[in-house]
Amino acid sequence: MIPVHTLEQVRRAERAQVLRAEVEGDPDRLMRIAARAVADEALARCAGLGRRTEKAPSSGEAAEAPAGPSAPSAARDEGAGAARVCALVGGGDNGGDALYAAALLARAGAEAAALVLAPAPHARALDEARAQGVRIVEAAPQEVAAALRADGGGAGAAAAPGDLGLDAPVWIDGILGSGLTGEVREPMASALAALDARRERVGAVVVAVDVPSGIGSGRASGPVLHADATVTMGALKDSVMLPPSSYACGSVSAVDLGLDLGPAPTSLFRDEDARRLLRPPGPHDHKYTHGAVGLVAGSTTYPGAGLLTCMGACATGAGMVRLDAPAQVQSMVVARLPAVVAVGGRVQSGAVGPGMDEDTRGRGLDLARFCLASGLPLVLDAGGLALVPDLLDALGGADAVLTPHAGEASAVLGALGHPRSREEVEADPADAGRVLARETGALVLVKGATTLIAAPDGRMVVIERGSPWAATAGTGDVLTGVLAGLAASWRADMENGRGRGDFLGLVALGAHVHAAAGRRAALRVGGSLGGPVRADEIADEVPAVIAGLTGEGRFPYRARV
Repeated sequence: MIPVHTLEQVRRAERAQVLRAEVEGDPDRLMRIAARAVADEALARCAGLGRRTEKAPSSGEAAEAPAGPSAPSAARDEGAGAARVCALVGGGDNGGDALYAAALLARAGAEAAALVLAPAPHARALDEARAQGVRIVEAAPQEVAAALRADGGGAGAAAAPGDLGLDAPVWIDGILGSGLTGEVREPMASALAALDARRERVGAVVVAVDVPSGIGSGRASGPVLHADATVTMGALKDSVMLPPSSYACGSVSAVDLGLDLGPAPTSLFRDEDARRLLRPPGPHDHKYTHGAVGLVAGSTTYPGAGLLTCMGACATGAGMVRLDAPAQVQSMVVARLPAVVAVGGRVQSGAVGPGMDEDTRGRGLDLARFCLASGLPLVLDAGGLALVPDLLDALGGADAVLTPHAGEASAVLGALGHPRSREEVEADPADAGRVLARETGALVLVKGATTLIAAPDGRMVVIERGSPWAATAGTGDVLTGVLAGLAASWRADMENGRGRGDFLGLVALGAHVHAAAGRRAALRVGGSLGGPVRADEIADEVPAVIAGLTGEGRFPYRARV
């Protein structure tokens, strides 16, 4: 997994490096390294707009470059002359990064402008930008807001967007950095809102320095200049990787500044992590080594939830799926999935809650208690989350995961004496997940466009690879089935002395597989832009995702011909 550090960790490590650079007589060393990475990204974005460019050196190469920025490797970029970029400059270090990046681009032959919105920008970076031929435009935030309002149909502006450099197709956002706390104050708030409106209206591509302006420490409550790409400094940080602030960042890359950061509390789960946790079957496997799943899902009120949960579990390759549900639900499920068993028996994981109503509550409570007493993995979703207060004493230390969306997380937190509204959960789902994990002793998977998995010990895993088209009714039921199916296989391996990591990794694997299946289903329908999908279509893609992650080359036996 890729480590995601806290903003405080990165700031502390950066201070040590900046002090060292100052002592060595090169106070802007880190700033120039950052600027080269930003310039690379800006050139790449220009190329993506149809302009022929070649990338400047990577940030690692830049670290070995001469101290002065007067001879950047970007200068060798013969195609950079086709690029037009505008740096938006504030008064902090982010503004200095943006000015140095503009200087590099101008030195490489690009048409670069810098719109300076602060009365006291970074002096050395401003001098370098001027020396390299960057067009410097100074304007107060209120003047920028007025110009953009007039451009959008208002009146009274003293300058046109082109006069400010805002006719460039690529902007470098260095207005406000991670030092921002609280709301952006006027007149900068109006300027940010106006810039973001123009970005959306004309399709400007924004490359943010460290964080998009308005994000600050990651809890923005005012206007934000949304980015297509964010070049963050030192390491991936929670302020750009955790929702909802991550939704304003676009693609994120980190510049290695050689910081001594220590262990990260949060990790980003990737395909390679999934490959390490998946075990392809061998010739001695059978249905109980593949794992037997027990489900209480579906009811006469919500019959489809039972089918979708079974589809998710079967799609993982579970050896057997047992469903405890009303006869109507069982008949519907067996008609679609004839291998599903409608009688009790041996199970190696359990899932309770999708489509559950008052009539099936007792069945769900029985299965949940059985799994917890037997040390079997347990997934609690939807209606099963209402059982948490009854199960609280047994959840601590168990291999159990709760899978709420924001509204359900709000309800469970309230039931446990930690009330917060759905809106408060959506504003900081990471904190809500951590509180819920700490109070229950279980893992908590907070569903959303970015899925978060919080552990009682404070660890968190981020799952990014999904599709917004997958936000439809029933997809959570499929996720519950996927988690239960993979958990049964994981438990079977544990029983046979073939452990594959801890339960947190297993839950992250299930969420990753489900997100990838949603993305595959959306792309299958709508090509590169995706398209509307149903929950059952996501379940249908799960086997292909698992097969792709497992890989043909890892299959342990072949036909002997």
